[in-house]
Amino acid sequence: MNSPKCLAERALHTALGPDLTRLAKALIRSFSHSSVRYVLVGFSNTAVGFAVIWVALRCFGLDNVAANAAGYSVAFLWSFALNRKWTFYHRGAVGSALLRYLLATLVAYGMNLLVVVLLERRLSQGSLFVQIDGMLTYTAVAYAGARYFVFPTNRALSG
Repeated sequence: MNSPKCLAERALHTALGPDLTRLAKALIRSFSHSSVRYVLVGFSNTAVGFAVIWVALRCFGLDNVAANAAGYSVAFLWSFALNRKWTFYHRGAVGSALLRYLLATLVAYGMNLLVVVLLERRLSQGSLFVQIDGMLTYTAVAYAGARYFVFPTNRALSG
């Protein structure tokens, strides 16, 4: 009866009251699935990448190409680290996981480009729907690659 989980739930209930306790539990449950954490990492990845690009342009005077490369490089490593530790709780070898992550990212980007090229033929040039579909494809393929290839739950690939 006095397990850490019971004590934590009792403390949460006492501190927040019954309504907020239910809300807190619902929020915790919603973050329990790796796909939700993956999307949140993606949003933070975008913010970090943009921030690095902005600093590189405004503070270091880099040109657009160099600033873009810096931003995407930092964002790639940020995304890898957060997905490895928080999204998928991976404990395998870092080096091989990083190479698999790079491969999965390249495959996802290739699928993104394929969708963009194919849809551009059917929709008008500059259509945002083309880009949105490409982004959704990238996200789905990259998530599947990360979950099943880069950070697998079976330990055969992870260590």
